[in-house]
Amino acid sequence: ASAKVMRFNNYVEVVLGGSKVRATLLNLSVRFLRLRLSMALPALAVGSACSVRLYFQLYQFAVPARVTALSPYDAAGQCVAEMEIEFSPELVEIVDDYYFRQSIQGRKADAQPAR
Repeated sequence: ASAKVMRFNNYVEVVLGGSKVRATLLNLSVRFLRLRLSMALPALAVGSACSVRLYFQLYQFAVPARVTALSPYDAAGQCVAEMEIEFSPELVEIVDDYYFRQSIQGRKADAQPAR
């Protein structure tokens, strides 16, 4: 439901050197991301720098990131990566718009007559 309000296209790519892998966005803020990587990026480790490309309806942009935590890869070759990201004006605008839309939806719910 949150992804729909944010107009997120459910598509993320992690780019490290010449390698690129698709990821699933688990959590998002203007400073941090938590992603599930769909396959191994051998050079990805805690402390490594990479780029994360996010696809929203309004913006499609890359943001520089640094891995802060990395779970072990499971049997399916997936892992969860936590990343600190650099400032992105596009992401700040998207998050600001999300909270604005949430506040409007809350006001609409409050305005409904009680039954």
